[in-house]
Amino acid sequence: MVAITSISFAFHGFAKEEEMILKSYFANANKWDPPWELINQYENARVIVSNVATAQDYVLLSTDLPQAEIIVYSADNPAEAVWHLVR
Repeated sequence: MVAITSISFAFHGFAKEEEMILKSYFANANKWDPPWELINQYENARVIVSNVATAQDYVLLSTDLPQAEIIVYSADNPAEAVWHLVR
């Protein structure tokens, strides 16, 4: 039998109140196929949902964590970003 491996994800750059709301959106993520697991250390996450203020913030984060899939949460979509959620 094949073991199911969770996709680790974390939030980065959010105020505590915003992060609590986002966590509620992912309340059932452990039941998704494949399951997602929220972790506290974004440096160890496979997917990072990041609240970035500028395109430069995105570039710095993606340079520091080249193996992570970064989902940008912002009003503007940085040209370099692969994934973007509109604020």
